[in-house]
Amino acid sequence: MKLNCCIFCFFFLFLSHHVSAQPYFDLTGINYFKNIVSNNNIKANLEAINGFINIPIRNDSDYTIFSLGYDHLAIVVQTQEKYSLSGYRFSVSRIHKWSSGWLSVFVFNARSNSGLPEVFSSDNFQFGGAFVSTKKLSNRFKYSFGLYYNQEQFGPFFVPLAGINWSVTPDFRIFGLLPNNFYLDYRIIKPFHVGFNFSFVTSSFRLEQNQYFRYNENQIRLYLNWIVGASHVLFMESGHSIGRKFTKGNVNSSSGSTLDYNFDQGWIIKMGYTYRIFD
Repeated sequence: MKLNCCIFCFFFLFLSHHVSAQPYFDLTGINYFKNIVSNNNIKANLEAINGFINIPIRNDSDYTIFSLGYDHLAIVVQTQEKYSLSGYRFSVSRIHKWSSGWLSVFVFNARSNSGLPEVFSSDNFQFGGAFVSTKKLSNRFKYSFGLYYNQEQFGPFFVPLAGINWSVTPDFRIFGLLPNNFYLDYRIIKPFHVGFNFSFVTSSFRLEQNQYFRYNENQIRLYLNWIVGASHVLFMESGHSIGRKFTKGNVNSSSGSTLDYNFDQGWIIKMGYTYRIFD
């Protein structure tokens, strides 16, 4: 069954909390991410595994979506430190269709991000949410705007959001919710899509001694999606990081002193599977 009111469903992907507008809805999936960077012969290896499940429940013309996810991020800085970071997340999204033609999404998000053995300690929890509204101008074009907020370990984090979903041709579509995600998607033949993706990543994890670890970067990737049957999608992506920065700091520190690990940008490989319902 197509979830026709979920065209602009907003859910949380790799490494935390990124809201993304897209012309499909992913029920469940798993992916693997690998990156190696080097700066002056000092290497930083980054690996991540992400899994999630979204459970939609219909209420008349509206939807409520319960989402569960798990992330594991391993960062090894040669001759320096090793970080094994885990994140568990739960979110509830309410999608409401207004009589005026607007579609709004209200999201509450709770996460426990930690590099400590006590994964569900109260110190690890972060709470946030998002609001996004979408207007359909035609069968080929929609636009969105909204605001994202999360109480990160380094403090309150706000992101204004703006996006589009534009079917340029039956085979070529432009969509995304900036600054989090942006896609150029082209169907070359029926089961295969290729495209370009830009994504923005920010996440923080609680460490020992009242410290936190913050991970920032932008990613530019080319991707290939193989659609098996109607809904099974296998994908592979390759690209490069921009503006990667690892930061270690003190939670609630008035001095604002941090330790930055600045490395050269590196190549990215990502692959995975998702069960997807298309618009």
